[in-house]
Amino acid sequence: MPATAERASPTRTWLSTVPILLLLLVVLLHGTGEKIHARLLEIGQRSWPGYAQLRVDPKPPTCDAKAVAPAPAAAPKAGAPAAGPASGPASAPAASAPASAAAKDAPKDAPKDAIDDLFGEDTVSAEAVKAAANAARKRCADEHAAYQAAVKSLTGGLRAFRAVEKGIASGVDLAV
Repeated sequence: MPATAERASPTRTWLSTVPILLLLLVVLLHGTGEKIHARLLEIGQRSWPGYAQLRVDPKPPTCDAKAVAPAPAAAPKAGAPAAGPASGPASAPAASAPASAAAKDAPKDAPKDAIDDLFGEDTVSAEAVKAAANAARKRCADEHAAYQAAVKSLTGGLRAFRAVEKGIASGVDLAV
């Protein structure tokens, strides 16, 4: 009588093969998904310049170009109060306000602290105020122009492409 070899049951074979097959399939899909996502990002950038910024809805700028104080046309005349950073309607209080408030509370005969002289005087020239106002106005105008350009770029095709690309990206992230 020949010795019969024990054969594994079909259930046992399936229980050992299916998990390994599924694991290999997940690894394959994850690697392929990353490549597809990278290719979609490249296609998006070629189709819509600046696609990386268009992947999310643009947020309107928080600055108001009309509220930025206009730069003074000329230097203030002698005897006239100087136009400082606090002269505009939307400008913030001067940075030296807490220091000057502390100086008012200190007794007049108190010795001068050496740290007070560390950064020099707190004077701001009219040219610096003018340059800061111009820079703020230009930055605000640039933000508004970029927002308007982004809103004009949001077409139905872009939104559909963005939904597909984000869906694949979330699928790849889910597999990780």
